[in-house]
Amino acid sequence: MKTINRDDFLKSMLALVKETFEGTSTDFGTMYLDKDTSLLITLETVTAVTASKALTDDGMTIAAHCEHLRFYIDFLNNYLNENFEIVDWKESWGTRTVTKKEWNVLRGKLHKAYQAVLDTFTDVEDWTDHKISGALGILTHTAYHLSAIRQMQKMLKKDAVILEV
Repeated sequence: MKTINRDDFLKSMLALVKETFEGTSTDFGTMYLDKDTSLLITLETVTAVTASKALTDDGMTIAAHCEHLRFYIDFLNNYLNENFEIVDWKESWGTRTVTKKEWNVLRGKLHKAYQAVLDTFTDVEDWTDHKISGALGILTHTAYHLSAIRQMQKMLKKDAVILEV
């Protein structure tokens, strides 16, 4: 049976997750994101007003995506730590609008969840199937929402320009 070297897997996983959240990856650059397009950098450029706008009447907001990501990362971090619990996924989309203070708190909670998962990744000694799946889930799910947030941000800026004309 072939196994993946723990240190090789961890190094690659941390590089990709850090690039997704922070924009940093390796000494030679990034693996898949353009400069300054990571999740945390992107969210720094979003105001509470913009984070609270949806593209359609029943659409999700950037704030909703951000809270859903925080919820998801906390859930999977618990999963990686073998703390299995049933959660209400609908609850993860409950945040739609935020004040400036609430937006700052929400981004801080997301950053804290990210830091906690980095610690968990580093602590894992045996990367079992469910732990690899959980880590890959965090990476891919976050990349999906990062893309959605960046596209929403572009569309909301475009709408703001049209409304100003």
